[in-house]
Amino acid sequence: MINKRLLYLFFLLLVLTGCDVIDGPTRQEANNQNPLPQDSVVKKVFLEDYTGHTCGNCPAAARLIYNTIKPMYGDRVVSLGVHAGYFAETCPPHTYPSNSAWPAYSTDFNTPAGTRWFDDYNIQFSPNGMVNRVKVGGNFAVATPQWTVRVAALLQLPPEMGIQITADYDASDRLVSTTAVVKTIKDINATCNLVLCIAEDNVKDWQLDYDINPSVPPNYKNNPDYIHRFVLRAAVNGTEGFGEQIIAGNASTGTVVSKSYSYTLPVSWNADECYIIAFVYDATTKEVLQVEEIRLK
Repeated sequence: MINKRLLYLFFLLLVLTGCDVIDGPTRQEANNQNPLPQDSVVKKVFLEDYTGHTCGNCPAAARLIYNTIKPMYGDRVVSLGVHAGYFAETCPPHTYPSNSAWPAYSTDFNTPAGTRWFDDYNIQFSPNGMVNRVKVGGNFAVATPQWTVRVAALLQLPPEMGIQITADYDASDRLVSTTAVVKTIKDINATCNLVLCIAEDNVKDWQLDYDINPSVPPNYKNNPDYIHRFVLRAAVNGTEGFGEQIIAGNASTGTVVSKSYSYTLPVSWNADECYIIAFVYDATTKEVLQVEEIRLK
């Protein structure tokens, strides 16, 4: 772990000069190393699935992502399951779905960031989503049938920046140390924020699923072994999900920003299934300009 961190710090010293934000192209060293070479950067799309464990239609939306969209585009689509709103309430106080009782639906998947996004972007109901937080018909929220078309269209756009994430995990104290390096590959004229999140994949817990055969006992449409995919667990740099400003109005091609953070994983999270997701968005339009993810371990 120490060796990997030292190597990465050495790498950054070769390619970054001065402080975090560099107002212009970075200086090239004699060995011509450069983070995120322009010809290696591809446009990626951020697909947010707003869901809830008592939303019986939500599993079909998740299956669309993981059975159709992700297999089609691979790692060019970064997905996040955001539990927020009415259907994400725990039971109680939420009314138990028919044929269920405690401890069903008692896990709280809500987060301050997810709730803030749900409210600020007027998601209103689940299943619902956002694709790069681009407005469609004046709304950020995009209904499930539109996800595939919107993803395909946005992937045709050229990238404006690249993101490189590294992370170390110390199992003794469950401390995550992560660094995101952002590099512009064209001139940017916008105020931009960087957000880092932690997601946990393959979380087994209760889910109301209307696609379950209702004649199958004992739980009928209540599935205690449902696998929740890429659940938003926390926003690392700012609990409410606004992130940190990294570009203040403009940045020329080749500008590099490096930000490092640490976060302690709660013992209830499976570190083997955790991912770091980083995205940069335009603070005015709210559009996500680039997104990246890495597996923690």
